[in-house]
Amino acid sequence: MSHDLKQRAGSLADGLDNNPAGKGQSKAKGDGKGLRVVKVIVVSLVIVGAVGFAVTSLLNAGSDPLVEATKRRVMIDSETGEVFEDFRMPDGQVVPFRNPKTGAMTLYPAEACYWTSDGRAKIEPTYVLIN
Repeated sequence: MSHDLKQRAGSLADGLDNNPAGKGQSKAKGDGKGLRVVKVIVVSLVIVGAVGFAVTSLLNAGSDPLVEATKRRVMIDSETGEVFEDFRMPDGQVVPFRNPKTGAMTLYPAEACYWTSDGRAKIEPTYVLIN
């Protein structure tokens, strides 16, 4: 073998660190890199989960039974006296509301009256329009 070929081939032990003080320690360049990759994956999953939860919460906000209950009122028509016991108030509109049967803007919130005409209390209310 020529002298050039011996220099290029080298020894298998040429790349090893022969530091006796560092016995048992690895000098591999990838140490800690795997841990960083795991941390990035975990943080990414947490962020994706948080965004997914926020989007789901926004999409389901209108289906909350308590929110729906606050949008329903007992209304009375000021012209006909007809009572709408489960009227869903339209978003962004103010009183008076449109009567779904007549189309006139004559619906107002009704007041529940628990008294009879002779002054006794009763359990079932009579809905009235207060001026």
